[in-house]
Amino acid sequence: MPGILLIPHAEHTPIDRSLLGHDDFVRLSEAGRAQARALVNQLVGEPIVCIQSSPRLRCLETADALAEALDLPVMIEPALSEGNTGVDAQARVCKHLEDTRRRYRNGDVVMITHVEIIRAALLRFGGGLPHDWRGFDIPPASIIRLELEPLRNQRPLLSSGMHP
Repeated sequence: MPGILLIPHAEHTPIDRSLLGHDDFVRLSEAGRAQARALVNQLVGEPIVCIQSSPRLRCLETADALAEALDLPVMIEPALSEGNTGVDAQARVCKHLEDTRRRYRNGDVVMITHVEIIRAALLRFGGGLPHDWRGFDIPPASIIRLELEPLRNQRPLLSSGMHP
């Protein structure tokens, strides 16, 4: 069954704060570039029909290796961007997930985004409560699969070291 593969960007260069928001100067670290290449090995052979990315450089760098290996373009999607958090971010990303579910039914869609955006989606579609958001340990470049039908009220399939 087609799904949405939510992937947080790979590890970035160290900085003095955890939320970067709209900062575009932050690049992947050497470890992050290795994580991005490892994603290719995990996802080659999957029925991926689309790669979407937050416009932030760290996400685009994560998506590049996969896009090259699969010969697919990276579609820049502002709805996947970090910046606004909370209810606004959750509404934005959930609308985008619903729109994507309707648009792509012939294969998987990869979305390279940010941990807070993924947490917002998991809380909405996994039935969690707002105070549960930090309860999801989501490592860089991990893969979280949401099945497209039905998208509401499901327990997400957790992979690549993610733990609720």
